[in-house]
Amino acid sequence: MVTPPAGASVSGTSLITRLRISITSGENSVPAEVTFFSVGQGDCTLIVFYGSDPQQGEAAVLVDCGSKSEIDHKYNGSDPKKDVRMHDHITDEIAARLGRLKNPNTLDYLIITHPDEDHYNYLGYLLFHEDRKRLLYSVRNVLHTGKTTDFTAASRESFPAMRTVLEKHAEYETVAGGPAFLSPPRQIVRQVVAPEKLVEMPVASGSAGEAGLYLIAACTGRPDPAQGAKKRKTGTRASGELWPPFANRGRREVAAKRKAAPSYVYDPNREAIALLLLGQSAAGKEQRVFLMADTGEDVERLLISRKTGPGMRKTWMTWLKAGHHGSRTSTSDAWLDFIQPDGILISSGTYAFGGDGGIPPLSKMNEMLKTWKALPRKPVTVRPNKQDRALPEIGYFADRDEDLERGAFKKNFRTEPGIVGVFTNLVHFVEKPTKSDASYGYDWQLKIDPEGANTYTLTYE
Repeated sequence: MVTPPAGASVSGTSLITRLRISITSGENSVPAEVTFFSVGQGDCTLIVFYGSDPQQGEAAVLVDCGSKSEIDHKYNGSDPKKDVRMHDHITDEIAARLGRLKNPNTLDYLIITHPDEDHYNYLGYLLFHEDRKRLLYSVRNVLHTGKTTDFTAASRESFPAMRTVLEKHAEYETVAGGPAFLSPPRQIVRQVVAPEKLVEMPVASGSAGEAGLYLIAACTGRPDPAQGAKKRKTGTRASGELWPPFANRGRREVAAKRKAAPSYVYDPNREAIALLLLGQSAAGKEQRVFLMADTGEDVERLLISRKTGPGMRKTWMTWLKAGHHGSRTSTSDAWLDFIQPDGILISSGTYAFGGDGGIPPLSKMNEMLKTWKALPRKPVTVRPNKQDRALPEIGYFADRDEDLERGAFKKNFRTEPGIVGVFTNLVHFVEKPTKSDASYGYDWQLKIDPEGANTYTLTYE
């Protein structure tokens, strides 16, 4: 069943189409559950893999957790202590899921996509016991880009800083006893040139084949190791273009860096880890979830150029967690056309980036949605929340000349009625929140193949 679309506009610009769709049913299995937590300004994603038992997870992966500015969760429960304690909510949710694993309280992977504090400075709070000495969970593998000295931000709430955790991993134990980190952290130091499967997706019928979680990009600014030992020179090329190009930087910043030092400058966004979750295959169809961290158009171009590999061709539903919080430097038309996403999730918060990173600006949303609406997409189903059946709004930065100053953010935050297929974590913003009226957002939960191959459920809570 489809309800006729209703448009909405900002400054005369048509921004959205609103749809309502029915839910399908099928077999009882939950191969993968992806929770996009609302962390204010930052990123945090938990992936739990299941076999035939939907109540007991087989493996779990935590991708990032950091925040520059906290917000409430719309559905935090009745405990008043948690109304403004975003991290308590996330800690409880992660603890509940990891407690139900076949090997309880074990993370198969902790992935820190890059050393920007809004991607890691809450990890200490989530991982450590309140004594700040022992970990709540065992961690089988740690994957990160950047040197340990790049993790300069202090951990929130005075828990051990991520640099300390990475450098002294062998000294930590869990609350249950035994080593907390079961293998040394792995730093990616060279460009990823072929997908690497990190976690096999268990399925009821046995081998999952290609299904699983893949590392598809990292250290994109480094020379391609497939070219041999010869290193590409840094500095200016004949064209005068910097190598690597500053694709994730603003025009003024690029110009300043070119003038000051025409050489390669480390860019953590360009080095960030991008992941692909690939679902079960039935009748040659499989679902995909791209987790793009803070990568920009340069990483997208690299992935487009490769074309081959597991999951690089669309055969069924595709979900995209947009790069760099929906900023202008990511989610290009070419990338949208290449992966053809059916749904786009945007991690957004209240921190002001002048419309370049904290939350998608209107100019980018209009550009992105124009391309996205033209794609041959399948209708997306959103399962209503029991407490509020209205589809959540989307939040964005209402720039009009595409170059508003940073301080204009708070005056130009806007929301629109929900779009089935495009979702943001932040849906309500108050400049000076009180307990009764505060900024808040939603967690989005996507289950891949929950009722057999080619099925999904998408909920907000």
